Amino acid sequence: MRDTNNKLIKFVRSKACLTFQTILFILANFSAALSQPDGIYDLIYRQDFTEETTQWNLEPVEDEWAHINYSIKDGEYRWEISFKKDASSHVTPNSKIYLPEGGYLISVETGFESDNYDCASGILFNYQDSSNFYFARLSASGKADIYAKYLGDWFQIGDSVQSEYFYPTGMNKITVINEGDNFELQINNVHILNFTDNRFHGGQFGLLAEGSEGIQTSVRFDNLEVMKKEVPFDQITNTAHHLRSMIGSMNNLYPLHEGEKDSVDYSLDIHTPINEYKIGNGELLCLKESMDQCCIFILQHSQDESMNLDSHEFGDKILEKYAEQMVDFKIIYREKTSLINGYPVYKIRADFSVDEQVFESNHMFIQTPDSFFQIMIYEPRELNNTCDEDLNRISESFSLMPVNFIL
Repeated sequence: MRDTNNKLIKFVRSKACLTFQTILFILANFSAALSQPDGIYDLIYRQDFTEETTQWNLEPVEDEWAHINYSIKDGEYRWEISFKKDASSHVTPNSKIYLPEGGYLISVETGFESDNYDCASGILFNYQDSSNFYFARLSASGKADIYAKYLGDWFQIGDSVQSEYFYPTGMNKITVINEGDNFELQINNVHILNFTDNRFHGGQFGLLAEGSEGIQTSVRFDNLEVMKKEVPFDQITNTAHHLRSMIGSMNNLYPLHEGEKDSVDYSLDIHTPINEYKIGNGELLCLKESMDQCCIFILQHSQDESMNLDSHEFGDKILEKYAEQMVDFKIIYREKTSLINGYPVYKIRADFSVDEQVFESNHMFIQTPDSFFQIMIYEPRELNNTCDEDLNRISESFSLMPVNFIL
């Protein structure tokens, strides 16, 4: 009889939990109709952790703050944490993935397997480095907060808000919607708060968990998504709007001589979100959604007395050096042409390998009165030329501008 009663109690409890969960689901989806972001969003990254991945850390961590074991189990990214002190720990993807600057939506489902209210988890966004980022925080009791970690110090933005649609024994969805310096936080698709802040722009994203000293818990993450806000076609400008100044030459292979012109202004027509880097004296611009694999490299080679060469002779000389340094460097195609302003151009198509990955590359060598410019675009062959249109449009828009040109 007692066993029968226990079974009945378990049955009633399970039905009550199911009913409670169903009510929350209905209410959340009703409120979600009032909380849908404006505009059209395209999915650019998704990780549902259904299988092992090299993108997220699975190596254990042991330090003075905590002991953490990472695993992918039952379609979730799990962190088994034993906190030695009040602490937080975060993970970003092993491959650099950048948030779109034109507006984005990022979301993740998260939950705890224990009833420790001194725990919280959430999303890092606009992550610059380990001392500078935003954190959308959801505690194990259902309170939502926004923090900025700025120059290593934590600052709360706005007040804490208790979510009315928090599910204490299951997974809860955290969503951050961005447009410029304006942000919205949602929990389970229901609006929680808005905030405006301009400390960080662009950057990466990640996951974070925190807890108090002595707490042992298991944090779960699932269904991480990043979406890019589409810009309406009629808002896209057709004019070049990025101006760069090139100085010197890459790796000092061709150092400037005293009195030589050391910079040339040029324009590029860039409507695609990019990341920009300085490498030596060259500019590296990579399409943001490509995880730094689809890139344009622009550098200026200054001429010295021994470089009385035309564009194709100079291009062949440079690529000879590449062939010595790269694996399986093979020239596929050559063409002599010119820019609209009459400067000679030498175009080359070549393949090469780096760490057993095959890349396709295109090079343009442009001869100016003062120097040679080299524009190199490259992408992994495995991407099946998905970046070609953007890369070629940017590289072919290259034009030298007068020194007094004002954009």
